[in-house]
Amino acid sequence: MRLFSIDRPRPLRVGILALALLLALMLGVTPFSPSSPAQAATTYQLAAEWASEPPQPVAAGTVVSAEIRLSINDDAAAPGNEAVADNIVTISAQNGRFTTLPAECRTDQAVGSSLSADRRSLSCNLGGQVQGTAIVLGVPVTADGPDQSKLRLTAKVGDATATTPDLTLTAKFTQDMSWTNPTTWSEDLDGTKRRAAFNWTLSTGNGSPAGPDSLTYTIPPTAASMQVTDLACAPSDMKEGGQSSLSGHPVSAEVFRDGTPVPSDRRAPYVSNCSVSVAKTPGGQQVITLTISGIDYSKQQVPTKSASGVNLPTDRQAVATGVVLFTVDLGQNSSGTVGFPSVASPAYQSGGLSATDETPNNSATRTFTRAGNWYARWGNSTNTGNIVRAPGQIWSFFTIATNFRAHYSYPLAPYDEHTFGMCNVLDTRNAKFTGTNTVVGLKNANSETPITSGITYAYYTGSDARLNPASGAAYNPRGFLCYDDPSGWSTTAPADWSTVKAVRAIYRDSDMIALGVANTVLHTQVRVDSDAVTDGSQGVWMVGQNLSPYGWGNGGTTLPSMPHDALYSTGSTTSDFMRIAAVTTTNAVTTDSAIIRPGTPLGVTAAYSLNSSELGGDAWGGAVLVRLPVGLEYKPGSALSEPTIEIDAQGRQILTWQLETTQINTTRAIDFQALPKAPLTPGTTLKIDSNTQYPGAPTASSQASVVVTNVGATTIGKSTTQALVTLPENGGEATAAWSVTVKSTDLKEQKFTDVIDVLPSDGDARGSSFTGSFSVDVTSNEGTVYYTDATPDEIRTDPADPSNGSAGDVTGNTIGWSTTKPTKVTGVRVIAGTLASGAMRTFDVHLTVDGAHPGDVYYNRADGRSEHTRLVMSTSSAVRVADDYAAELVKEVQRADGTWADADTVESYPTVTAGQSLRFRITIRNAGSGELTDVAVTDERFPAGDFAVEKLARGASKTHEFTVSTTPSDVGTIINTATATASGNGTVVLIDPESAGVVVKKAGGNPDPGGDPVDPQHPENPGTPAGPGAKNPETELPVTGTSTPSPWLPAAALLLLAGAAGLLGARRRASHD
Repeated sequence: MRLFSIDRPRPLRVGILALALLLALMLGVTPFSPSSPAQAATTYQLAAEWASEPPQPVAAGTVVSAEIRLSINDDAAAPGNEAVADNIVTISAQNGRFTTLPAECRTDQAVGSSLSADRRSLSCNLGGQVQGTAIVLGVPVTADGPDQSKLRLTAKVGDATATTPDLTLTAKFTQDMSWTNPTTWSEDLDGTKRRAAFNWTLSTGNGSPAGPDSLTYTIPPTAASMQVTDLACAPSDMKEGGQSSLSGHPVSAEVFRDGTPVPSDRRAPYVSNCSVSVAKTPGGQQVITLTISGIDYSKQQVPTKSASGVNLPTDRQAVATGVVLFTVDLGQNSSGTVGFPSVASPAYQSGGLSATDETPNNSATRTFTRAGNWYARWGNSTNTGNIVRAPGQIWSFFTIATNFRAHYSYPLAPYDEHTFGMCNVLDTRNAKFTGTNTVVGLKNANSETPITSGITYAYYTGSDARLNPASGAAYNPRGFLCYDDPSGWSTTAPADWSTVKAVRAIYRDSDMIALGVANTVLHTQVRVDSDAVTDGSQGVWMVGQNLSPYGWGNGGTTLPSMPHDALYSTGSTTSDFMRIAAVTTTNAVTTDSAIIRPGTPLGVTAAYSLNSSELGGDAWGGAVLVRLPVGLEYKPGSALSEPTIEIDAQGRQILTWQLETTQINTTRAIDFQALPKAPLTPGTTLKIDSNTQYPGAPTASSQASVVVTNVGATTIGKSTTQALVTLPENGGEATAAWSVTVKSTDLKEQKFTDVIDVLPSDGDARGSSFTGSFSVDVTSNEGTVYYTDATPDEIRTDPADPSNGSAGDVTGNTIGWSTTKPTKVTGVRVIAGTLASGAMRTFDVHLTVDGAHPGDVYYNRADGRSEHTRLVMSTSSAVRVADDYAAELVKEVQRADGTWADADTVESYPTVTAGQSLRFRITIRNAGSGELTDVAVTDERFPAGDFAVEKLARGASKTHEFTVSTTPSDVGTIINTATATASGNGTVVLIDPESAGVVVKKAGGNPDPGGDPVDPQHPENPGTPAGPGAKNPETELPVTGTSTPSPWLPAAALLLLAGAAGLLGARRRASHD
């Protein structure tokens, strides 16, 4: 059960008083409201600017922060400070997207704050706010428009609109066509002809603008010995995307060739138009031209996996994919190769930007062979030279191993007693056999069963020039036979496997017969050097040799058309080539909030990946580095693995995570927390840098910007020490006073506050009506007091109005602001200096009234500005001269230091912790000239607050105190109201209800603005917000008049009405409607 509710209090909760008002209205009794203005409405003012001066142009992907300033006021001549529920600001971004809601946006309201589905707009419900409040919102936005576009935010609330200045964006344009790693699908047509395909995939970079709608690719001459016919374009529908363990191509068909559905994460769009043609050179070679158009750059259907389910590169997104179908005539018992050795790409242009196609993935080869009795090749290859690896990849240690094998098929008889064997020779320029990560063994080719006995292994570590890369022109791995240089061989495995240049295995045929082995395979596993050459000038060759009864041999069918380097011009069925390709790195550092709050950890994510359109599998090594700015430090234990930490010359922490294995084309992330460290200047932008490093690859870098929160609010309020002024018994002067309070809940220290108070003038639009005259005294402990005697119509209450000089400065004013007080003061201005975060300042205005009469009303108005929240805050208050019978009710809350808070304005609400006790004090004062009787005071929440007074003499008062307890369910801003009735000479006296507010914060909460405050601007409980406006609306005062009572009214009601001629209510802080 809740102790409190912050529902708006209902006026006049005592039934008899409600009935009295109802009867008065039914009988046509006119409410009294001297010179009452028309019903007022809430008005908003907005301003928008960037939080700091962002560098122009701004790179796409950069987070920048805007400051949206908002003021909430009453548009009446005498503005009130009522609470306004659901202050909803909508903010839209042009060429930007929101990733988070501003810190001040409430999600616990009936109308919650939210982001749009496309993240281009947000709705921010500030919850309940009190009129007379100016707020600053920090709004982070990520720039993501095309090159030279403009980033702009537009904020709207009510009828107010504000727009930030434009920021020019720059965007990187990248586009690439990949041909590598084609499908191995082929279809036998008539025993000599085969139907096959080459895949192509067009991609653009993440965040890249759209490229050209039409593109033409020229494929240079293929080998004259292998012609293609019947070329055609088609969507790709092959389930196999090339090597099963490598990154291939996605699918553009909705159904695979075998009829099964294509998963959405493997499907990319096809193009609207595709054509392919072939022409012959004078030498009889073929030149193929592919043209595609109608490319869908919308990226509504973006695949993340290839046709075979292998991850695609994360640094780009496929916008189109398809195949070029062709037919090849092998001829009886022949072999041949069809290759696209180097596809010529067009120039990519987009809005003045240009991009260059990546060269390494612009080739592809398909080889068609009829196998002989033995062959050697890289694992998963068909001797086509299509194997591609990256520096540092260690195959055997991980799932996808790079193996080469020498495979010999032989009849088991009559050679059963002969010695057989296989030998693998390695081109060691860019790869090495690797220690414990290399497993050498013989296996059954059919069942892959290891053969552990009857095998003699030998390892060549000699200095033969043919296997020494430093020997220059003499280097020739194909020319080395595995019986050469006997002294260089050893049957003992070396300690340093990088010295091994060849591995051989010898066995007797009879042993294989006993094991039932029909074929044998020798696997040797290698690692590409971390500093391997990746420019295409060198790769890695392997050479397989076979030992038969006829001796060692390394012959095989020549395969002339395959990718190769300068070492050899052709491959063969016993010698295969592996190309080395550099991977690309990505890095994207992000934060869980674009805003830093002192004392609150900031979540940081450093996402990284190694990418290739040709590669898959795992890579070994690399590092991710994060550099934190001064003001942020790594929170120990917040990451899954601890980084090494270094401090640079500027005092910044550099965090380093060494990578063991990284799956290519897979985004990984390192999550950790950073702790804000004082001092932090609100509004300051801090930048977090990160990069991904990998051997042989360019370093990818990124940066995240976070802003030290500068959100907050400033409120203005006015209260009277006595809302009802009692005239002296023997005549003379009456006195009245009110206090103007400015309070900051801004996290930023404000350089000045400036408040103008326009004094009452008889007959003014605010509702003032009085006789006589008054003099003025001002008391202010801070700042400078200025006066003017300009006519009320000449005074503009906004301190920033040119007639007042400027906000915070009277220089250049035209209405005579001066520190010298004139004879007749019409306006007061107080300019004070620094207002600290969470601080409050007050000045008092005292009136001494001569010639006052009962019923006189004095309204005054104050408007203020502060340096950071900047926009206008408005308030007003009224003092009335009491009639004969009148009373004033005061309700207070005791502060922690034992003093009492007249908590009727949001600025004065004290704060307690849930679980603590609250002590209230209610005072009823006779403000009239006659005695009051039968005084009854009722507390709307707590029976302990009720009390009665039999008689209350002129000027006398009665005080009642009581204590209640709070619980965690009471966290938030609480309003509690007391009501009272009395009788004066038989007349019912209507007394305004009086409310007191208090903030209940969470146990363990931090009331400091830098922590997690619960304050009047952000009540945690839903419902009608707190503030003076949560009190009952001002009670209207009936005046004497005659009317004919309805015959249907009961007699008791007539008696009640007859005694209502002198009703008078009092409010200590008026919000004039």
